[in-house]
Amino acid sequence: MKVSAYIPAYNAEKTIEPCIKSLLNQSIKFDDIIVIDDASADNTKAIAESLNVRVISNKRNSGLSYSRNIGIAHCRSELIAGIDSDVSLQRDWLDNLVKEFKNRSIVGVGGKLIETDKSLAGYWKKEHLRQDWGENEIIDPNYLSGSNTIFKKKILKRLKFNKKYRKAFDDVDFCQRVMKLGNIKYCPKAKAFHLSNDSLLSLLRKKWNYGFYNRAEPKQILNILKNFLTNIKTSISFSSLDWKQPKLLIIDFLLPLGRLYLDLEYYLKRGYF
Repeated sequence: MKVSAYIPAYNAEKTIEPCIKSLLNQSIKFDDIIVIDDASADNTKAIAESLNVRVISNKRNSGLSYSRNIGIAHCRSELIAGIDSDVSLQRDWLDNLVKEFKNRSIVGVGGKLIETDKSLAGYWKKEHLRQDWGENEIIDPNYLSGSNTIFKKKILKRLKFNKKYRKAFDDVDFCQRVMKLGNIKYCPKAKAFHLSNDSLLSLLRKKWNYGFYNRAEPKQILNILKNFLTNIKTSISFSSLDWKQPKLLIIDFLLPLGRLYLDLEYYLKRGYF
């Protein structure tokens, strides 16, 4: 079966080269590879073009879901892989996943994302911000991480990614709608590696983005206060798990303060006051 791949990318100059090379070096080849540059302000586009893959440039920064839909529209195969620009695939990733489509009920599959960040932030991500479901295959998990998936083209074109999800939650929303039409499968033998190295601030911002659509939008002070109280409860929950790992407690403690700061930043930038 032929498989196309698209890579949505924004300011990804540090990781886009190993990402693309991992696709080019698969044990079975992709039919085509497309990078969607979301108006990056760095060298992402130039690096991608130097590696002889198709590059499509958005005129303005339009967000992750928009870029996914652009990539899907230009892919020519009946199976389409979506790979994040900070992800590198193990050489047999495609071979392990494509065979799952012999089961006609399967409309989408995803592999295991392994964190490579050795910093304190990376260790915290492994504990509390995992993007995998463990070591066992699962039919119809809650969702497949958008970092490394393959879906049938007809499903992708029928449903599309919701453009309101510019940075996160696009995969959760999409998979919840997909499972009304067919089965998805998590396959941990297909391994991918997360190349992102986070600082404490970037980790807090990432956690804020991931949880944005599961809490009250911070456009009112009351909502901000409600979110702060919820974040304190989350922090306490994490701390109860991390008490034997004191370094992680630092991030647990800073989590509600960081999210409060980002809620206030969102509130002020949009002029809700």
